[in-house]
Amino acid sequence: MEQSLKIRESWSVIKSRIIFIVMAGFIFAFLGGAISAYMVDPSYEASRKIVVNNQAEQLDYNTVMTNFQYANTYSDFIYSEVVLEKVISDLSLNTSVKDLGKQIDVTSKNESQVITITVKDSDYERAVQIANTTATVFQNRVKEIMRIDNVMLFPPAEVKTNVESSSPGTMLFVVVGMVAGIGIGLSIAFVQKLFSTTIDSEKDAMVLLESPVLGIVSKERHKQSKQITVPKDAQRVYSPYKNLGREAE
Repeated sequence: MEQSLKIRESWSVIKSRIIFIVMAGFIFAFLGGAISAYMVDPSYEASRKIVVNNQAEQLDYNTVMTNFQYANTYSDFIYSEVVLEKVISDLSLNTSVKDLGKQIDVTSKNESQVITITVKDSDYERAVQIANTTATVFQNRVKEIMRIDNVMLFPPAEVKTNVESSSPGTMLFVVVGMVAGIGIGLSIAFVQKLFSTTIDSEKDAMVLLESPVLGIVSKERHKQSKQITVPKDAQRVYSPYKNLGREAE
């Protein structure tokens, strides 16, 4: 029973402030859409795969395990300055090695000789160029520095049409903004109710005072006071009695 009363009280609070809660939801939804449109840059992804292979005539267990170790080592080698500086130079990128490293994600699944280079950038064509160039530069650097020719490249990434952005869409920002706005509106409504010192209804008064309500004072709009005039008939009725006191004297 107490739980039912709490649910009714909560619903009463929501119902009394429903307009405020809905307005808060729409305001935050609008802000979310504006942030997505004007403050969040679109992000595109492009990737290229490379495979580590010793090109041995017979692949035994030791050869495969060696390839796995090379794959793990090469994943770190791709982030090195000797690779990224060459990529920046070849593509004439206006960025630093540190910032370019943040755009690149190198992944290698467990017990796999395949390494995937994924690049994120606000320009899709540039992301494709960085992914292809990074793979090519990495292969050349391995030959020059490590004196090993065991890196094979998959076909290069190609520029596709109608590519969707990998960043969250505008609709997601709108939905998240609306949910956040409704949540904030509900929180404010319940906080106002918690600190409110007024009685909003007859039921609240009965619960608070633990006694029946005998009467209710209705609200009336403030009206401009008017001068009270006495009708002429009333003046005539009372006029004969004006001199009663004087005659008695």
